[in-house]
Amino acid sequence: MDGVWHTGLPVVVRRDVDEAGRIPVGVRGMKRDQRAAGWVKPIAVTRICTPESLVDPQVLLRTPFISQPPVQVALLLSQQQWAVEMGNYR
Repeated sequence: MDGVWHTGLPVVVRRDVDEAGRIPVGVRGMKRDQRAAGWVKPIAVTRICTPESLVDPQVLLRTPFISQPPVQVALLLSQQQWAVEMGNYR
């Protein structure tokens, strides 16, 4: 992905293992079939964003898209107290 992916753009962590300790990441294009896998050294990580942080109610309330149904649902869901945490599937 070097040379074609802007280093400031986000990636998602994917499920894989690397003996060198790198983090498996993936990027996606405009279409679902446009995907690429890569590896990132932990030292290169500049920000960690959890799924929960994407639905911060204060941020959602300030968006210009607050009247749109998907944002309304995200706001509603963000106010729920869930019994499980993301990523804990064991």
